[in-house]
Amino acid sequence: MPLRKRKSPERPASSKSPEISRSHVNSIKERTSSVGLPSVIPNSTRRVSFAPNLPSMKTSQDIGDSRISLKTLLNAIKTMEGRLEGKIEILASRPLINDESPNFLKRDSVKSILERSKEELSRTVKCRNAALKESQKLKEDLEAVEDRENKKVGNFQRQLAEAKEDNCKVTIMLENVLASHSKMQGALEKVQIELGRRDSEIAGLKKERDLNQQRVQKLEAEVDQWQARMLVMEDQHNSEIESLQKALGVAREDNRKLAMSLEQALQTNNHLQTKLDHIQEQLESKELERQNLETFKDRMTEESKVEAELHAEHIEALRKQFQTERETAKKVAQREVAELKKALDEANFRSVEVYRTNRELRQKLAELEKILESNKEKIKNQKTQIKLHLSAKANNAQNIERMKVV
Repeated sequence: MPLRKRKSPERPASSKSPEISRSHVNSIKERTSSVGLPSVIPNSTRRVSFAPNLPSMKTSQDIGDSRISLKTLLNAIKTMEGRLEGKIEILASRPLINDESPNFLKRDSVKSILERSKEELSRTVKCRNAALKESQKLKEDLEAVEDRENKKVGNFQRQLAEAKEDNCKVTIMLENVLASHSKMQGALEKVQIELGRRDSEIAGLKKERDLNQQRVQKLEAEVDQWQARMLVMEDQHNSEIESLQKALGVAREDNRKLAMSLEQALQTNNHLQTKLDHIQEQLESKELERQNLETFKDRMTEESKVEAELHAEHIEALRKQFQTERETAKKVAQREVAELKKALDEANFRSVEVYRTNRELRQKLAELEKILESNKEKIKNQKTQIKLHLSAKANNAQNIERMKVV
């Protein structure tokens, strides 16, 4: 600079110029410290340190921390710029002193301060640009993460809708099972009514048997009467043999007729006796069949009652289980959606839980379908047993009709 080459011959003491410059620099330092600006003069290697390379953020906590760090860096850069600008304004607004040596020192110090402040400004601007780029990248990453999480929420909602549809199907199947159970109870009531009718028919057959026994007793009494008459006639024949020789032929014919009638009566008696024996055997067989049917009826009623109670308890337990599981699934899903909005890092774990619950529900549905199939098979078996009972009843009716014909 040309101003430094000028030398005034009128200086009283040239040895005092460095002391004056030092005192001037110290006064500048004191002024800057009193104003509150950062000291830039002595430290030529002062730099602002930033994070070198921010890693890719995978969790919401890291993203939040990076946002906070970027905000703090931007605030620090802005405050540094404000301080440097205020310092430049303060230095530019200061009045110059008339003495030449302090003016030279002041100009040099001001120029050095300005150059250093410009360098620091350029550095801060570069750091700010880098921070802005990093914030832009973080915004893009956040948008991508939000898109992914929105897709996951949509998948969760679709899976919940599928689970609700599956629950509706299961309730419909349970209602069908209850309807079939009510039909089975109606069929059992009809069977009981038919068994009562059969009991009444058996009572009628017993009455007919009693009547037949009474008829046989009457026939036996008639035979006894005929035998008594024969004895009387023989006595009369022996006492009046002489008086009745003329009517011997007539008496013989009468005896022959009586013998024929007696033989016919004996034959009818034997025939009736065989019929009675046969009827008694049939009645005994019918009685055994009736006892077997009563035992079968009792067993069927007990088994049907036990199975109905078991089915009712099982269906009630399944309903309660489905209701509890559905409520828990709804609560878990709502909680997961709320926690996904708050913390994006828990989405994968929640999705695994939802998949597991859906898989358990599907397994339980498969078990219910198996139970329904087993119930259908039991109902088929009961229908076949009812058909057999009806066929046995038809056979009994045919036998009764045959007995009536006989």
